[in-house]
Amino acid sequence: MSFKEDELIELMEKYYRGDKLIDLKTEYRFNLTASELVKLFPPDVHDSSCDYCKENYISYKKVRNQSWRDNTFIFCPNCQHSPENRNCMCDYCIEKREILKEQEITKKKQFVRNKVNYNQALDIDELTLIEKVYLGTLIREGFIENENYIRPLDTFSSPFAPTEIYSKEIIESLFRQGIILLHEDNLEFFNLIDEEQEKYSFNPFKVSWKVNISNIEEEEIINSLLYPNIDLKEDIDDLMKFWKEIAINECIEYLQQNISNVFKMDFISGDIVCLQTNVDF
Repeated sequence: MSFKEDELIELMEKYYRGDKLIDLKTEYRFNLTASELVKLFPPDVHDSSCDYCKENYISYKKVRNQSWRDNTFIFCPNCQHSPENRNCMCDYCIEKREILKEQEITKKKQFVRNKVNYNQALDIDELTLIEKVYLGTLIREGFIENENYIRPLDTFSSPFAPTEIYSKEIIESLFRQGIILLHEDNLEFFNLIDEEQEKYSFNPFKVSWKVNISNIEEEEIINSLLYPNIDLKEDIDDLMKFWKEIAINECIEYLQQNISNVFKMDFISGDIVCLQTNVDF
């Protein structure tokens, strides 16, 4: 839609003096919202100039009676750069954000490599039977052999453990023991809180993991994790404890599912439930 210059000036004067928009639509035969209409008015030219093009910034006229500035960001008429808009989509700002993103990724990788993944690779015989079962379960579901890493848990087709809390406990235990390390090529969900104090956080379900076992690429090592040797005489106590943990968490999972199905609500078990289910079998 186009207006003659004098017609547009006249329309703008009537709009800002308070004429009803519906009457102006009828008189000038247009079907635009107020925010669309003001963009047709001659823009305001500002004294400040673009950091990149050196053109004077402009801004659209403001919708009358509007207090916020969503549509009144100043911007460059040449490259569209808008210094007030944190999400400016001009080519310069997009490139700048990409550079900053790459710098942040490099910084995270260096921190993880030097301050987090400092554990030396473990020998397979250093793992307990239960640790082998945990790690073998991770490998069975999410191990990428050629690249020696485990996909994020939230990409698994089947749940790693009966409950989310139990999954988190297992992952944190393997991580503390240095059995698995953070994979440096997937740090989107790793947050470096304070580099000097070495404070960081990450989502254990969304990061990838590196298996920190010597010669993990060898088929024999992988098979020893997928199918660990069990000595019932020596391992019976550990296996019973392990079975109880799984059974308790499966009961909690069943409770959660039933509450969700019947009451249409989420139920997160806490210490009370765990204590009440901590009985001898």
